[in-house]
Amino acid sequence: ESLIFIIVLIVSGSFFSGNTFYDSPLSNPLDTVTVIKPGNNYEIENQLITSILTRYHFKEFEINDSLSFSIFNRYLESLDNGKNYFLQSDIESFNSEKYNLDDKLFKGDVQFYYEVFNVYLKRLNERMSYVDELLDVEFDYSVDENYEFDRDKSDWAKNQSELNEIWRKRLKNDALTYKLNGKDWEFIQKTLKKRYKNFAKFLNQYNSEDVFQLAMNSFTQAIDPHTNYLSPVTSDNFKIDMSLSLEGIGARLQTEDDYTKVAEIIPGGPAAKSGLLKADDKIIGVAQGEDEEFEDIIGWRITDAVKLIRGAKGTFVRLQIIKAGSDLNAKPIEIS
Repeated sequence: ESLIFIIVLIVSGSFFSGNTFYDSPLSNPLDTVTVIKPGNNYEIENQLITSILTRYHFKEFEINDSLSFSIFNRYLESLDNGKNYFLQSDIESFNSEKYNLDDKLFKGDVQFYYEVFNVYLKRLNERMSYVDELLDVEFDYSVDENYEFDRDKSDWAKNQSELNEIWRKRLKNDALTYKLNGKDWEFIQKTLKKRYKNFAKFLNQYNSEDVFQLAMNSFTQAIDPHTNYLSPVTSDNFKIDMSLSLEGIGARLQTEDDYTKVAEIIPGGPAAKSGLLKADDKIIGVAQGEDEEFEDIIGWRITDAVKLIRGAKGTFVRLQIIKAGSDLNAKPIEIS
């Protein structure tokens, strides 16, 4: 048996973001950059969510330092699970709030989440500039070296030089995957630049509501992994999925690192009937019809990936997938 706990909050959708000077106490002063700020309504929303969960959630819990620690770690993991962006100095500056987030819940104080996200956005854009620089020259594949793809248990990079080396190996590994599949440098360079440009574009399009959703989900999932806060946009997509009002491939998708992963095959849908797509397969390319070129969707926002996959009933969509359990460097398989 399972229990579905649904809370619907109808609120105003006001938010704002813009260019300003970033003077957060959590990091060194930055030059003029895009800074996302919390909307005026989020204080009340946070208080309301906290009140409802503490009173009515089926799981009893205490709002204390232990919960604060869990929220803190979950929020950092939601932004940088692979430890590819933040520096050790960033984490040390965040640590001052590690045991204070519980006190901020009833106050509705969400400023910490926005300050951390703005540092993350700055680090992301620094990385993307470095990616562009690295891809100007082809890599030397004759050098014997290793790349650690799964870095969730690694230490945070101590400085920019250490992070640059991590990213050099990451980009070289990406390029080598295409090289082993017979692609030339011109294709590799163009594809990878486009991939990381799309990824940066996706995150730079985050707005105040997106950050608030990340923050609230760090809270709700610290209580119970099956409890989620849905922003108005996410709620609308949820209703579409539940009502089956649009045609798709019949699969529930989610984002895992930079990849669009199949979380579940919907019984009776095109994917289930074909047997070609399975849970945990990763979709890396999409092409509508039988003739269109593939669009690389690695690093894409899940909502954008879903939009590209959806189409008119009875038409074809072609997917490039990495099968479940396969190495991420494996040659992709094309299905339709």
